Amino acid sequence: MNIKIIDLYRLKDIELLKKVYEEIYFPNFSYLEDECELLEDFIDRVIFEKVENPKTHFFVALSNDEVAGFLIAEYYNVSNSCLLTYSAISDKFKGRGIFKLLLEASKELCEKINCNSIFAEAHNPLLVDADKEPIDPFKRLQIFSSCGFYIVPVDYVQPPLFIGGRKCSDLLFLTLTPNIKHSDVINFYKEFYEVLTEQNADDKEVFNKIKTQIDKSYYVKFNMPIINLDS
Repeated sequence: MNIKIIDLYRLKDIELLKKVYEEIYFPNFSYLEDECELLEDFIDRVIFEKVENPKTHFFVALSNDEVAGFLIAEYYNVSNSCLLTYSAISDKFKGRGIFKLLLEASKELCEKINCNSIFAEAHNPLLVDADKEPIDPFKRLQIFSSCGFYIVPVDYVQPPLFIGGRKCSDLLFLTLTPNIKHSDVINFYKEFYEVLTEQNADDKEVFNKIKTQIDKSYYVKFNMPIINLDS
């Protein structure tokens, strides 16, 4: 199987971006009313770079002319952190290691720019309806675990992704950085919140939640390694 990984942030192929959105992104994420982003927003961020922070790297896996999958990595320059946001694999290519190839491409980017931390989000299997998910939430966590991710034991709330959207409390916060500090998590989240909401985070309830560590016993049922957070 010949798979090529490209970054649309660098290639600037608007037609390919539209193809990925229509064939894979929208069918997998349209059910998430407060999390599914518009094609126009991706075009502005990825192709025309109208948003300086974060930089949105859109990795696409291609097999000849077929789209095998994608992974989006957002780089936040103040905290020097990367958040892996959306990822999906075409049904035809599932089980062939495509996600790992996309992940390796994002890790290479992070190494090249000397990124301090790599984070990701995943739906908490205990808080979402598995029947509505494109992949079983427990299986998704198994995939993350097999790729080296850890659970970050904090009270994580995703800020609204757009004006009028809702904050999301049914996510687990993950990291690929084994020596992460709690201060690194807080610094990233402060920037993440302020970029999304254009509000100062310091006095906000959702920002204060990230400062709270959760008892690790809550996460045992997910069968994933849990990071030890230092101050």
